[in-house]
Amino acid sequence: MYGDVDAVSDIPASACWRSLHESFPEAKIILTTRKNEEDWLQSWLAHVDAIHKSKMNFANLYFTPTGLKFLQFEKKSGELAFSSMPKSKYFDHDAEALKQAYRMHNIAVKQEIPRDKLLMFNLSDGWEPICEFLGKDVPGVPFPHSNKGAPVLDRHIAPMVFSRMNYELYCVVACLSILLSILLYLFIQVI
Repeated sequence: MYGDVDAVSDIPASACWRSLHESFPEAKIILTTRKNEEDWLQSWLAHVDAIHKSKMNFANLYFTPTGLKFLQFEKKSGELAFSSMPKSKYFDHDAEALKQAYRMHNIAVKQEIPRDKLLMFNLSDGWEPICEFLGKDVPGVPFPHSNKGAPVLDRHIAPMVFSRMNYELYCVVACLSILLSILLYLFIQVI
């Protein structure tokens, strides 16, 4: 699956790190960390909330083929990464269990990946550590922070997934409108 890929990030790859390491033992692993568990938890919950809080997203997720697939992906990824689906303030969640899953993940990666293949990296560290680890020159541009404090949905997910869901939802609404119009017309004709 990842044979022709140079790099992977985020879920589901981060949840499959063991099998990826076994398949690609020479690959370098960058474990992105946060200042503390609470910062990580707040970031995770903000990510989930950005997806689930709006009524339009609710309709997109539950009434379109792509939305239903996205929910399946989200559920499977959560099960893989956390043994259960992490929730947000819109759903029940156990903050301590999520922080423990984060902690255990980081401990396992640190224990199992050889030191020369692992970089513990905090995004606030900028280019230097990551470039040194990868044996690359430091670029002459600022380190990107496109997700810092920004809605994940607007910048990363919406262009790829939610625009398709919007189109599908418009199609569903149009088809239902036509169907209801036909039924109403037939009902009026019978009366």
